[in-house]
Amino acid sequence: MVYAASAVKGFAAGVIGFVLITYVLGKWFQAQLGIATSMAMGCSGLAGAIFSPLIQGVVAGMGWRAGQLLVAALMVVFTLPAILLVPSCDPADSGLLPYGADGSQAKAVTTSKKKADKVSVDKLVFIAVVVYSGLCAAVSALPQHFPGMAGVAGLGASVGATMISMCMITNTAGKILMGWLCDRIGARASILAYTALTAVAIVVLLLVPAATPYIVAALVSGLCYSLATVGLTMLCNELFGRRGSGIVYPVGAMACSLSNAVFSSVIGFAYDLTGGYAVMLVAFVAFLVAADMLVLWGYRRTAATTA
Repeated sequence: MVYAASAVKGFAAGVIGFVLITYVLGKWFQAQLGIATSMAMGCSGLAGAIFSPLIQGVVAGMGWRAGQLLVAALMVVFTLPAILLVPSCDPADSGLLPYGADGSQAKAVTTSKKKADKVSVDKLVFIAVVVYSGLCAAVSALPQHFPGMAGVAGLGASVGATMISMCMITNTAGKILMGWLCDRIGARASILAYTALTAVAIVVLLLVPAATPYIVAALVSGLCYSLATVGLTMLCNELFGRRGSGIVYPVGAMACSLSNAVFSSVIGFAYDLTGGYAVMLVAFVAFLVAADMLVLWGYRRTAATTA
């Protein structure tokens, strides 16, 4: 029964999670989409930081059933405002325009709705974006192994716990910063900057096994969460447009979920085989380089086909 309930929760999370959020925000924001998306996605890390200790305390004191009831109540409380206050998924359905759109764009919005069935995307760029999603999501599986890495380096459990905390701070703050950057310098430059910083952090984890460098590297490596969330959203919008993004993003989000789940285990298997994390750290640096190459190629191909 627990497995069945978990499957239902997972399905529901997919329906009301990032895919729906990015779809609705893409419809309601013509301007400042990056910061709006990053604030929405950043709240996932913030909610985890706030409510995880609360739920753990309830489970420890009152049992897992009470914990499940608390989670259900919180989901109702935080979902109701969106259900009751957002008039529609698309502002055009309510006779409104997206934030940042002027009156002259009303006709364009109406026309785009009438031609919604004519949306097409470049299949090769589509595949490149999905692979990018999987590569970045794989890297985001690394932080959960920070306690193990600290233990291997002989740094103790407290360092591992601190690394997790630092990483979660950047999980939230990094998403908001990326949204702000995407609105100003574009998704391509923002992604390249984040992948470079994340790669440097991983190299530090590989080469400098000491407490302070590990904690700083963990803080910076938290940027990896933004690559597969805000970065993916803005990348889809820039390469495929708002309507094309609705086709590509859900597939990319699915690739993220699958890749993160798979590599969470792969890292553990690699540790069992090699007695350390070096192999996977090197692999993740290669993943980030490959992700950059895919992004650059996607923009070049899109520019060439639309010229």
